Amino acid sequence: MKPLRDILPAAHTGRSEEPVAREESESAPQSSSSSSRKRPQTRIACTPCRRRKSKCDGRRPVCTTCAAAGLQECEYDGDPDLTRAAALRKRNDELQRQIALYDQLFGVLSSRSEAESIDILRRIRRANVRTDLEELVRFINDGDLLVQLSTAGAAAAELEAGMPRAAAEALVASDEITALLTSLKTYVSQLEPSLRSSFLDAFKVRMAQATDAVGDPDSRALSTAPPSKAVSIISDSDLPSFQIRKHP
Repeated sequence: MKPLRDILPAAHTGRSEEPVAREESESAPQSSSSSSRKRPQTRIACTPCRRRKSKCDGRRPVCTTCAAAGLQECEYDGDPDLTRAAALRKRNDELQRQIALYDQLFGVLSSRSEAESIDILRRIRRANVRTDLEELVRFINDGDLLVQLSTAGAAAAELEAGMPRAAAEALVASDEITALLTSLKTYVSQLEPSLRSSFLDAFKVRMAQATDAVGDPDSRALSTAPPSKAVSIISDSDLPSFQIRKHP
C-alpha cells in the first residue's frame, strides 16, 4: 500500500480577502441606509403618552397615539422647539411664580378684616385661578394703592383746610404785637429825653433776658406763652420813677 501524500496549505495569493472586503463594502451602505430610516427623536412627548408610557411622535394638535385613542387634542408642557429639559425649567419657573402669587393672596386674606376677606373670596370664586390669579393679586394691590392715595389726599385736604385757621391765628397774634408796639412807642414818646434813654436801656436788658429764657429748655412755659404775655415782661412797675411828659 502506497503511503499518503502530505497535503500542504495553499499559497497566499490575496484572492480570499477580496470577497470579504466586497462584503464589508456592500454591508456599509445598508447600515447607513438603515440609520437614515430611523424615526426622528421626539423633543417633547404629550402628557397623556407620558402617563401611559406610550410612544409619542409629538404631532400637534394631537399625536398619532392619542388620535388612535380617540382624543381630539394633546396637552404639552412646552413649545415644540424646546427640549425636555428646557420645558421642565420653564414649567418650574411658572410654578415658582404661581406659588409666590398664592403666598401673597394668603397674606392678604390673613391681614384683612372679615368683610374684606369675604369679598376677596367671592372674587376668587368668580375668576379662573389658573389663568387669572396674577390679575387678581394685581387688582387687590392696586386697590390698596388707591386706598392709600385716597387717605393721603384726605389728609392733605384736612391739612389744607386747617392752614387758613393757623394763618388767621398767626395774623391775630401779629396784630396784637403791632398794637402793643404802637402803645409802647406812644408811651416812650411822652417821656423826657433822659428818661427815654433809661427806658430804652432797661427795655433792651429785659428783651435780652426774655430771649435767653425762651432758649432755655427749662423755660418752656415762657416760650409757649402768648405774645401779649411775653411782651408784658416789661411792666409799669419796672419803671416807677418814669415821669410822663404833659402836653398842653
